[in-house]
Amino acid sequence: MEVTNESRQQFIIDTLVPFLNKERPFAYEAKSCVYLSTKTGACCAVGMHMQPGPWQEYIGAAQSVFANWEQDDVLTEEAAAMEFDPSFWDKIQTVHDRAALKENGTLMVDDISCTIIDLIRTYKRQYSKDVKLLTKAFEPWM
Repeated sequence: MEVTNESRQQFIIDTLVPFLNKERPFAYEAKSCVYLSTKTGACCAVGMHMQPGPWQEYIGAAQSVFANWEQDDVLTEEAAAMEFDPSFWDKIQTVHDRAALKENGTLMVDDISCTIIDLIRTYKRQYSKDVKLLTKAFEPWM
């Protein structure tokens, strides 16, 4: 599978937009997002790209998961092929977490907007200056 700028952006969109549109349930337990909900089977933005393993039960930032386990062991083949660094996985997870907190009534919309803008700026800095797909897809929340 050849990874292009467009396929990376589409991967991010396919991961996050269903949560933002309330088409995919959040993995939210005990006032916190989890990678895999043992109660509902729902996964968070990073959790949905994890292979089965002990990392699914880990409590902490995505970057910490990758400090404890190798990305190739943790992530599905498709997700690993994106070659996102651990700090960028944190950005993806933060958008999800803030959307989940908003859904639960503890966060304002502006906080999600700032998080999405940060995700796009980081993507632009780390992966490609062309962020048209991301900008267009996330426009309703910015």
